[in-house]
Amino acid sequence: KAQIETPQSGDVEGRDAALLSYGASLAKKGSLTPAEILEHMRDRNHARCLPPLEDEMVLQKWKQATNYHPHEDSAEGEYSNCDPRIIEELKSQAPNVLVLPNDYVGIEYSGSKIFQALREELYRRGGLVVELAAGAERKKKDKTPQLNIITTDAFRSRLEASRRKTKATFAVPRGDQLALKLKQCSADTADVLLASKAVALLPDIELVTRSAVLMEHEGQLRVLGPGYHEQGGVLVLAADRPPDVPLPEAVAKMLSLFADYKFTSPADLSRAAAIYIGAAIRIGGLLPGHSPICVVEADQPQTGKGYLLECGRAFYDDPGRVIAKREGGVGSFDESIGAAIYAATPFVTFDNMRGRIVSQYLESILTNRYRVLVRLPHRDEVAVDASRTTFLLTSNGYEATDDLGKRSLITRLVKQPDEYKFKDYPEGDLLAHIEANQSYYLGCIFSIVRAWHAGGKKQSPTTHSFREWFGALDWIVQKILQLPPLLDGHRDAVTRITNPGLSWLRSLAVAVVKAGKARVELSATELIEISSEAEIEIPGAKEALDQTKVAMHVGRLMGRCFRDAEQVRLDAYTVQRITTSEYDAGRQQHRDVRRYVFTRGSGTIDDEQGGM
Repeated sequence: KAQIETPQSGDVEGRDAALLSYGASLAKKGSLTPAEILEHMRDRNHARCLPPLEDEMVLQKWKQATNYHPHEDSAEGEYSNCDPRIIEELKSQAPNVLVLPNDYVGIEYSGSKIFQALREELYRRGGLVVELAAGAERKKKDKTPQLNIITTDAFRSRLEASRRKTKATFAVPRGDQLALKLKQCSADTADVLLASKAVALLPDIELVTRSAVLMEHEGQLRVLGPGYHEQGGVLVLAADRPPDVPLPEAVAKMLSLFADYKFTSPADLSRAAAIYIGAAIRIGGLLPGHSPICVVEADQPQTGKGYLLECGRAFYDDPGRVIAKREGGVGSFDESIGAAIYAATPFVTFDNMRGRIVSQYLESILTNRYRVLVRLPHRDEVAVDASRTTFLLTSNGYEATDDLGKRSLITRLVKQPDEYKFKDYPEGDLLAHIEANQSYYLGCIFSIVRAWHAGGKKQSPTTHSFREWFGALDWIVQKILQLPPLLDGHRDAVTRITNPGLSWLRSLAVAVVKAGKARVELSATELIEISSEAEIEIPGAKEALDQTKVAMHVGRLMGRCFRDAEQVRLDAYTVQRITTSEYDAGRQQHRDVRRYVFTRGSGTIDDEQGGM
């Protein structure tokens, strides 16, 4: 087998030669059509090349390997599976004539001509033929571009567009020759074409975005504007080129947008900035390796967690795909994830997650470098590239598995006081301001990414398993933005969300403060009542247990949370355990009684540090 993996992103020649050798070996066997060889070469490129070659380069190597040029007239080549009596007729047809396959015209010839003609309006996603939904190229607020899988009837309609003619062969008394006549494409013929290997001639689509994209080409950064780009399979819709913003201005302007947020710690600001910047790096494919799910967690409702992410997506003029946790089970949740990934969107957002999140599918996506399996309704699984999608999540308190916790970047927010005055902009609120100046703020992001790229795409040392992403973003926030290290205090947040007891205790702390019982000594029984009123599930408490046994269970749960300490800090909350000796008249003896005091406010950024 050809060895194509290379450790250096700039080592193009090794990948070129290996991929060409692989394609030539397939062509030499003689058992595959040129379209099938192209399919195999594309799959090998994604599976073995690190990073994969641009699709235009793969097409070039395919043509060299097979000596197959669709636009060259050669009876020995493109007409080889056609009846000799129809070749002269085929050569005489205008470019807008698409010849349907039948007993005289082979599927290879017909399919190659048809799909070559449709390359500017049809694409390939996971081996299926897709198109951009009508009107998606026009910008509409809250309108996410939609990829539609081409059905049989839709494909027939595209073939019969007014500017085209579809013809089929039939026998006429014209000597020994055959002629063509106009004919509608039947459903059976459409199915044959859609299932043919010739669909490999359509361009692969890996990302649909409404903003410009910053990508690397031969070691240099370039901005991809409107249109389809073979490099990366990126389709850019109606995007203006962002202006070049001086780096000091770009840093100051971007950080100013966080002024109205109150973060639990200075490093949470670093993590919020990393979400905005990391998306550009992810979309542009500038960093190999894995990317975490970016979590924004708030201590109370209406803190601005969803708003922070909405503003971040506004940099890229993308409302994103929003998924809520369904009660129908893991399957329905995973299917929603798969559908969002198949849409080739830059962002997938899990909104207001609660309780325990268990999805091996999501965890596998976060650790998959390139292609993931997606199950579509009424279809077999297909493999698609999800390496350009950024995953976002908001919550007021949730519990994650150990694996999902380790694959998360957690930004914590604290609610501003009710009397806080938010900044006004000429356009209205912060989101309206970013949307009105989207191109400029994307230029700020690009300026920061360019500075990182010009410095050699450096990475800070890190022990995190996603070392490329965390290392690069930590270097950016420290060296360019002059913010604290990305992972300061992050381990405590990960420990909490992966510990059922601590996750419950934090949610309980929010409920206690909301109930007006902060700084009040509360017993285990009172904590149970507050949990019940707030509909917070107590981990491990079975419904069949009576109140006394539930109270004993809560006591043991609290013991595991506190261990040898008498105080637990949970982001913006502090829980203190108070032990007193009280006389038990029933037992006629003294016993230790534990009560708990919840306070809010510890561990937040002081107002004099910017009021964030």
